[in-house]
Amino acid sequence: MKTFLLWPRLASLRREFEPERVAARLQKIFGELFSTPPDVIIRQTSTVNLILLHLPVSGWTPPFFEETEEAWAMAVDYPVDAAAVMESYAIKPREGQGTLLTLAHELEANPRALLRELSPPFSLIWSRKGSDELFLQNDGLGQSQLFEYRRGESWALTNRLSALKALDVRLEPDAAEWAARMILGWFPMQTTGFKRIKYVEPATQLRVDASGNITKTVKDVLGEWLTHTGLSLDDCLELARTSLLKHLKAVAPLWLNPTVGLTGGYDSRAVVASLRKLNLTFRAFVKGSTESNDVRIASQLAGIAGITLGRKSEAEMPAVDAQDLKRSIHLSLLWQAGFLDTEKYKSDFPSGQRLKAGVVRLMGQHGEIGRRYYHPLSEQELDILDSGINAAQLENIFAARLMIRTPSFIRKNLSEQARDLFIQAFRQAD
Repeated sequence: MKTFLLWPRLASLRREFEPERVAARLQKIFGELFSTPPDVIIRQTSTVNLILLHLPVSGWTPPFFEETEEAWAMAVDYPVDAAAVMESYAIKPREGQGTLLTLAHELEANPRALLRELSPPFSLIWSRKGSDELFLQNDGLGQSQLFEYRRGESWALTNRLSALKALDVRLEPDAAEWAARMILGWFPMQTTGFKRIKYVEPATQLRVDASGNITKTVKDVLGEWLTHTGLSLDDCLELARTSLLKHLKAVAPLWLNPTVGLTGGYDSRAVVASLRKLNLTFRAFVKGSTESNDVRIASQLAGIAGITLGRKSEAEMPAVDAQDLKRSIHLSLLWQAGFLDTEKYKSDFPSGQRLKAGVVRLMGQHGEIGRRYYHPLSEQELDILDSGINAAQLENIFAARLMIRTPSFIRKNLSEQARDLFIQAFRQAD
């Protein structure tokens, strides 16, 4: 439950853009989302302002903000396995410093080695007070959402698009990018759906020096992660099993009795089975009515495993009342501005609910990545692939398959522009 906003200290900016005033505007913008107003942290260097709005996370033990006389560091998304990764490199916390400040120091000196091992998502902001510099680092996958706004000498960074309104930045939709979003289900590459705002690339380290100069360094580790290793199917499955166990073992010291989602899917089964293998304490729950397949399967699995299973019957049910439905969509757009799963916007804030302090919850997610059986190739496509094709033909097949999902309301010129974006993304991924 954290929102940050970073922008330059310029003589040309009006008094209303002083951090205390901007913080008050942020509270007002997001006020209707929260039951309790978030706490505010303000930090400055001679050239930048930084605001963090945050709520506590119940059951989470390490701090999201660390500060000493020499430096400070804040995690927008916490690097959950940072301590374990640094230990594997024989990196020990410096005297008087915690995990975040130690990680910040190491990322500043040697980011590539750590980014290769640190699990997404995470993003970290830090500053050494004596140097009057500020750094920002995101994860190697770019899963921790960061947005960069630029217009002339004005710029800002945030993890919530609506936060830019506190700086009088107008969110202007880009029709072609939204067309791509409607077809794909996400924004490709660095597009965000809004003009002059770009998604920050994976593995980016941003440095603002004492003169206000901005330097960006990208250490691409995603390409290394995607490199084919030649492992057999059995070896891949074993690597996945041991990696999950290693990750949970590294993260376990950070939480107290977390809740864990258990459904009929393989992802959540794997998480719960791994927690039991490590003898870790957790509380399992399932969402849905007693007649749903998820609840039936999860109940049987819990019985076999001998664990208590809680059930949330009201989960993810859209409002019946039209005004309540409109409210939920409005608040979801304010919070996410079109990112994440928009199909859930109608049920994110049901029956007058608001965001509360966070809790530690483990979920099996993203298992769908790479499951080609969801969208099998046609016989014609298989014949083309078997016969051997050039790069242009492969691009056309790729784009054509994505365009199948084009909604009928998207105009032809916008669908063509969206197709061009898909081709660009395909070439970038090659």
